[in-house]
Amino acid sequence: MARIRTVKPEFWTDDALTECSRDARLLFIGTWNFADDKGGLDRSAKQLKGQVFPHDELDVEALIQELQRSGSLIEYEVNGQKYLHIKNFEKHQVINRPSPSRVPPYDSSLRTQRILPESSVSHHVQLTAGLEGKGREGNGKGRESPSSPPKGTEQVFAHWQGIYRHPQAVLDNNRKRVIERALKHYSPEVLCEAISGYCNSPHHMGQNKDGTVFDDVSLLLRNATHIEAGLRFARSPPAAQNETQRRQAANLQTATEWVAQG
Repeated sequence: MARIRTVKPEFWTDDALTECSRDARLLFIGTWNFADDKGGLDRSAKQLKGQVFPHDELDVEALIQELQRSGSLIEYEVNGQKYLHIKNFEKHQVINRPSPSRVPPYDSSLRTQRILPESSVSHHVQLTAGLEGKGREGNGKGRESPSSPPKGTEQVFAHWQGIYRHPQAVLDNNRKRVIERALKHYSPEVLCEAISGYCNSPHHMGQNKDGTVFDDVSLLLRNATHIEAGLRFARSPPAAQNETQRRQAANLQTATEWVAQG
């Protein structure tokens, strides 16, 4: 039985969820309606598609895995049957008269192996292969210092500094985190192209209602939507616009970014 649930304002700015696709975020909200009062539900992509997206052609299994990678959904298993638990469900939902749970209750000991992104699996294989034959302790060769940024991070940051003339900008933890996250899915060369592409965006270069320049690397590479927009600007630069067209484009860009953030 579906239930009425609450969406808190902080949902829209949650760091983990903002990295998920729009469809994954919508599915996550949908799971609240169909979970029991403990935040548990069957681990069935087919069932969730019928409940949340009955008229849409979507790969719900991929969306579930995306939410698992973000830590929003936790998969667990009882007697060979898999279920999903919504993280912090009871913290965010006020249940006055909870109904009996229809699925076995979640316990951390029942949690199945966490799904890793393909890039993480590939990286793990490469590291393991590089350490084979060197014994348990190893000799330290081929290992990166835990504090050193992954290959490509400094390359991308330096490119951004040069393109937007920010030689004094600092690679702080936030910028470093955004670049490293983007490098899990895109090569340094592609990210540099996306960064350069935003030079062709009038809106980002200050032609907007506030006259504000939006050129920080943490914004340009914030998520896949922003990166792909940068690539489009790079490969298909917008034509020159008159004042009316610029205002219309600025309004459209503002609306698009607002939707993407939601």
